[in-house]
Amino acid sequence: MINHYPPCPEPSLTLGLSKHRDPTIITILLQGQVKACKCSKMADGSASNRFLMRLFNGKLMGAEHRVVTNSRDPRTTISFFVYPCDESLIGPAKALVNASNPAIYKAFNFTDFVAAFILNPDQEALKELISAPPTLNC
Repeated sequence: MINHYPPCPEPSLTLGLSKHRDPTIITILLQGQVKACKCSKMADGSASNRFLMRLFNGKLMGAEHRVVTNSRDPRTTISFFVYPCDESLIGPAKALVNASNPAIYKAFNFTDFVAAFILNPDQEALKELISAPPTLNC
């Protein structure tokens, strides 16, 4: 994804890109000399954050961040997003699950996540998908 942000005479009045967490496994951001990605304190409420938490059985969370504008310099960013294959079953990594550290999230199919979160955002379906009780069969 390529985004271009021209200089903004009053940056405090412009949002840029609102705060969010990327619903990916990895995000690579090329932002050049003008830095504009502002990270926030991490919290655990969003669907994309729960996606990462599920993979790492609650041990890793995605960082909440947003894009900010500036008054002097134009900025272009290139983002590269890494997603699992459509057929992937998303659940805690087997190496992180054992008798003393059981799975705390139910596994789900990645295509179900894409349908509920990206293609046709359905808050109820998404809530059911990410809030499902844990299973030990990940």
